[in-house]
Amino acid sequence: MNRRDSSMTETGPLISIIMPCYNTADYLPVALKGLLEQSYTHWELIAVDDASTDGTQQLLAQAAVQDKRIHLVQHQENRGVAHARNTGLTWAQGDYIWFADPDDSYEPELLSRALTCLVHDQADICVFGHWEDYYSPQGGFSYSREVCPEAQLASCNLNRLLSLATPGISSIRDPLLITINCVLNRLLL
Repeated sequence: MNRRDSSMTETGPLISIIMPCYNTADYLPVALKGLLEQSYTHWELIAVDDASTDGTQQLLAQAAVQDKRIHLVQHQENRGVAHARNTGLTWAQGDYIWFADPDDSYEPELLSRALTCLVHDQADICVFGHWEDYYSPQGGFSYSREVCPEAQLASCNLNRLLSLATPGISSIRDPLLITINCVLNRLLL
């Protein structure tokens, strides 16, 4: 994959979505579908396959053929999620960066609402909420839990840093919530 010219025909800031993938073939189709259904379409997906052995690479390659916004970067050996995210950063062309997970699902307005928040507040970072879905040992859905209340702030400048961690499998439902999982931030390189 060659680093491409960042000029694009669409309007609005380009969002680079970096998705590290390792043996996520069972979950990846849901995540890809959620990205393809975004109402805001000026994005690129840098999918970093971290030497998967379960068909993840083939799913990503097929998606890249079907949509020019999807770019597959491959590691020859498994290096871990942090290295995969750093690899994705080297390929990113966007004005904003979002580290997405391949085992999540995304609401169609997620990018649009997060970008509106960033632009309106002239913010460098937007942290948005999610729901955690819980399943029984047999695999059946049990319940969902909202991670944080809707009334919390959605964006800030980099002088107000946020502590981030990543909980388990989640379903993104409202991009304007502060949480500990999902961040969209301005690329300041």
